[in-house]
Amino acid sequence: MTDDGLIRIEIVSPSRVLAARVILGVSALAYVAIGLAFIFVPERIIGYVGIEAAPGSALTDIRAVYGGLDFGIGAFLLHCLLGGKLRMGLVAATLTLGGLACARILGIIVDGQQDAVTYYLLASEIIGGALCLVGLGLVRHLPSEN
Repeated sequence: MTDDGLIRIEIVSPSRVLAARVILGVSALAYVAIGLAFIFVPERIIGYVGIEAAPGSALTDIRAVYGGLDFGIGAFLLHCLLGGKLRMGLVAATLTLGGLACARILGIIVDGQQDAVTYYLLASEIIGGALCLVGLGLVRHLPSEN
């Protein structure tokens, strides 16, 4: 309701909703794909960033933390996408990508010299987070998703 007692109705165009859904869908699929890669071929993936892990507990932990967590985030984002919780999914994707980017920036500052992969990952996190923010802006006037 507005200050003058009138009810204000804002309509979000279908193209804005579609764009936001695509952004969330791409984010969800990226998380699922990264999670599956860490679950099934962790040695290969960690090699890209120069991590070596001994077989056994170390690799199991990498599968669980990097693979399981990313897969779980992706599954949650897909749940939001398919379950009508578009804004909730975009908020979750924005916060997780933003958290990754902030931690990576801190690592660059604290740990010094980095290889190109670190900067590619940082760029993908910043761009992905920014796109999710754009998606949130596109659907900011959607009715409540209770």
